Amino acid sequence: MKTTIAVIVTHNNYYSLMECINVVRNQTVKPDEILVVNNESSDYTSVWLDQQNDIHHIYQNNLGSAGGYFTGIDFAYTNGYDNVWCMNDDSYPATDALAMMLQEINDEPVLLQSNLVNKKNKQSLLFQKKKSTKTTEYSQGYIYGSNKSLNGTLINRTIINMVGLPKAKLFAKGDAAEYVSRIVKKFSIQSKIILSSKHYQSEADSYKQEWNLTKNWGYYFYIRNQREVLSNEYQYSFLQFVAYLSFILTAMYHIVRYQKNDKRIKANVLFKAVCHAFLNNYSYTPMCIKQFINRQYMHTPLRNFVRSIQEFFLSIFVPSHSLVIQQ
Repeated sequence: MKTTIAVIVTHNNYYSLMECINVVRNQTVKPDEILVVNNESSDYTSVWLDQQNDIHHIYQNNLGSAGGYFTGIDFAYTNGYDNVWCMNDDSYPATDALAMMLQEINDEPVLLQSNLVNKKNKQSLLFQKKKSTKTTEYSQGYIYGSNKSLNGTLINRTIINMVGLPKAKLFAKGDAAEYVSRIVKKFSIQSKIILSSKHYQSEADSYKQEWNLTKNWGYYFYIRNQREVLSNEYQYSFLQFVAYLSFILTAMYHIVRYQKNDKRIKANVLFKAVCHAFLNNYSYTPMCIKQFINRQYMHTPLRNFVRSIQEFFLSIFVPSHSLVIQQ
């Protein structure tokens, strides 16, 4: 009998986590175990999890979604589970979501993903993007392709054996895209989105919209981690470089075109992320980014530019003493 473990990554999101777990508990086909990887939650999450007899709970330092999935998938693989069903704490599956995916399992290593649905309007986020998909694929109940998300994704242990684990060093914002692109692009493993398996989540923020520097530290990780994603998309280093350069120019255009406030500081955050991407520096935490942004508000543009150049050359010649998250 094939065994399935549900892996949920959480951080300070107690009410949404309870909603997610209650739906997982009430699946028409229940997972054999529920594992919650708790990224150093400081709210009521840890207390509540300790009271649940049917949940395995791992508490760790806040390593972001990347570190959470690294720990969860590693636990599942080490303990011999055949399938790992992944999801974030701010999402929840339909009650038959797991059953719909398990019906599609065969002897071939195939990455199975749910049909992501907007929690507010209940519209499929997939159909907004897959406009050119063949009608025959819809009629068969699936779409070949991937949504580059681990929300509602079912990973077979054969895939983990071939591809390895997520990269914990990426922390967040691009870690799931890197893992899925590594599976689908680098290792050429087929991916299918099961239309009847629905998974509800909030619509992702668009960086064309105005973003708050004091809260949206994820933009730094999004820019930095994109280089890892593109390294899976393209085989040759030159094409990877060109693709990342194009991505950077597009990101800069979005700052100039769509952002109304703090354009200079946002550009500096982008520059910092790009430098760290090329230097393979994964030591920055959200606190580091917040401190960097605060310094930008305190100093003049010229001083900030000189500081950025200094930090760039220091990062090349002076070993970093910051905490580095290893894969």
